[in-house]
Amino acid sequence: MSERAEAWRAAGAAVAELAAKTCTDEQGAVHWPTVAAALGALTGEAALIACERDLPADGPVISQKALALFYDESGSPATLSGYLRQAMIHGMGLPAAAAPDPVHALRRVGASVGAKPFPPLPPDPAHWPLFWPLNAGPRLRREAHAAMASHGLRRGEAMFALTGALIVAILRGREVLPPTAAAAIGLEAMVAALRWAPRVEASPMEDLAYRPSGAEAAAPNLAPKLLPNDQLWSGFDRSGDEVALRDAELANLARLAEEGAEAAEGQTGEPPRRAFGRRRT
Repeated sequence: MSERAEAWRAAGAAVAELAAKTCTDEQGAVHWPTVAAALGALTGEAALIACERDLPADGPVISQKALALFYDESGSPATLSGYLRQAMIHGMGLPAAAAPDPVHALRRVGASVGAKPFPPLPPDPAHWPLFWPLNAGPRLRREAHAAMASHGLRRGEAMFALTGALIVAILRGREVLPPTAAAAIGLEAMVAALRWAPRVEASPMEDLAYRPSGAEAAAPNLAPKLLPNDQLWSGFDRSGDEVALRDAELANLARLAEEGAEAAEGQTGEPPRRAFGRRRT
C-alpha cells in the first residue's frame, strides 16, 4: 500500500470509530443505520464544500461539479459512488447487482428535496437513523476533519477518505445491518448532503421531524457554531482545493481508491481480496 493510501486508510478508520462512538442508542449500543447515514452525509457535504465556494446559508443547492464527483456513467472509482461500489464488489465480494445503485439514489433523494422527510427514510423502519442525517455535519465534522488533517490529507482527498470510513462502518456493522442496506442508507445521505447547504449547527427540531410520529428524537448535541466554507476546512492543506478534477488528478485518485480497498479488507480478519480490480478506461 502506498503512503497516500495508508493515510486514507488510517483517516477513514479513525472517522468510522468517531461515528460509532457518537451514534448510539439509549442503551449505548452503536446504531449502525445512524452511523451509515452520518458518514454518508459527511462525505456528501465534504464534496460540496470542496467544489463550491459560495453556498447559501441554508436550503437546496445544485452543484454540477459535486454531482459529477459523486457519479459518472463509467462507474469509475474516482467518483464517490464508484469507489463505494467497487469496494463492495471487489473488496467485499458482493455481486454487482447487490451494490447500491447511485442513479436510484439520485432520483429517490432528488424527488424528496423540499419535502418531508428529506432525505427519504429507508424502506425498513428498523433501518431508520436516530437523527436527521444532515445534522451529522455540525455534530461530527470538526473532529472528523481534524482526524483527516492529522493524517496529512488534502481537501481533494477528504471525501474519498470519508467514503472509506463508510466502507469500514459497513463491514463493522454487517452482523446487525446488512451491507446492502447500510450502503443504500449511506449513499442516499451522501446525495442529500450534495443537494443541501451544510448545516452550521445541529437542529433538534429537524431530528424530531425526521423521526416517525411518536418516536423519540436523539438527544440534542449542542455543537459549537461553525462557519462555511473555508472555515469548515480548517487545518487542511489548500493544495487540494480544486476538485473540478483534471484528468491527471482523477487518475491518481482512482489509483489510490484501488489501493484503499485494503482499508476495508483489513477490517474483516479474512485473507485480503484483490483490490478494486482493473480500473475502467
